[in-house]
Amino acid sequence: NYTRMLAWSYFNAAEAYARSGDPDKALEYCDKSLEMLSTLTDSQGVAAVFRNQAIAYRVKGDWEKAEKKLDIAEKMFMEQRGPYDIASIKHERGRFYMDRGDLGKAKEALEEALKTFEEIKAKMYASQVRADLERLEKLAEKAEEEEAGEGEE
Repeated sequence: NYTRMLAWSYFNAAEAYARSGDPDKALEYCDKSLEMLSTLTDSQGVAAVFRNQAIAYRVKGDWEKAEKKLDIAEKMFMEQRGPYDIASIKHERGRFYMDRGDLGKAKEALEEALKTFEEIKAKMYASQVRADLERLEKLAEKAEEEEAGEGEE
């Protein structure tokens, strides 16, 4: 179906723009994709668009909107019970917390995502989560060094 193909093309473009640092363009494509997927009653696709919107808002630094979109996507994915989708939301939530500076919550979400990706043998996604956990570890070390430096003054 042409409409479904076009909707998913917009979805993929949105994700690419969000991850490459153009969140406004990503949100534009999310809106197009969401409009089309809604007419097709594709609830899994709609949930995925909400996740992409969360990514775009995270990139913009709009934590409130990002968290709202993550909450909606997570609720929809939980209703569908797809382990990949649930893990992908946990992964994105971990990135959200890491970028916001909440390293404890980030670690918890990323570890949950990694566990699920490993259980379903999604090696590529598991490796992405491991890379984020390494980045998180470096951020935690840097925060500890800065905290120790402040204590010396």
